[in-house]
Amino acid sequence: MSEFGSATGVKIIMTDETQLKDLLALNLHKFEDEVKNIVDKADKEEQMGKAIAEYHKFWDTSDFVFEPAPNRKDVQVIKTDPILMETLEDNQVQLQNMMQSRFVDHFRGEVTEWLHKLTTADSVIQMWFDAQRQWSNLENIFLGSEDLRKRLKEDSKRLIRVEKLFCLIS
Repeated sequence: MSEFGSATGVKIIMTDETQLKDLLALNLHKFEDEVKNIVDKADKEEQMGKAIAEYHKFWDTSDFVFEPAPNRKDVQVIKTDPILMETLEDNQVQLQNMMQSRFVDHFRGEVTEWLHKLTTADSVIQMWFDAQRQWSNLENIFLGSEDLRKRLKEDSKRLIRVEKLFCLIS
C-alpha cells in the first residue's frame, strides 16, 4: 500500500486493488496545474537519480592507464585519457547544474558528495600530470646535459638521490 499527499489536499491511498475509477473519483482534473507540478518534479527527480546511477556505474569501473615514462622503461607514468578527462569535466558541470535545480532536495546529499569527489579527483589528477611534466623537464635538464650536471653539481646530486629513492619505492 502506498499513500500520497499533494499540494491539492487530496489524499490518495494506493493499493494493489486501486482502479482507474478510484482515481477518477478524486477529481484530480480540477487540480491540473498542481498535478503537472508534481509530475514534473517526479520526472526531474527520476532524471537526477538515473544520472547519479550512471556516475556510480562509470566511476566505479574506471581505471587509470599507465605507460612507461618517455625515455624510461623502468618508471610508469599516468597516461592522459581524453575520454576520462572529458567525462570528469562533463560530470562536474552536470552536478553543478543539479545543485542549482529546484528539484535537488531529495538528492542534495548525493549530489554534494559526488561533486566533492569529482572536484577532488580533478585536482589530484591535474597535480599528478603537473608533477610528471615538471619531473620530465628536470630529467631532461639535469640528466640530458653533462655540462649542466657539472655546473649544478648539488642540484644534480639531489635529483639523482630523489630519483633513486622513487625507483626503490615504485
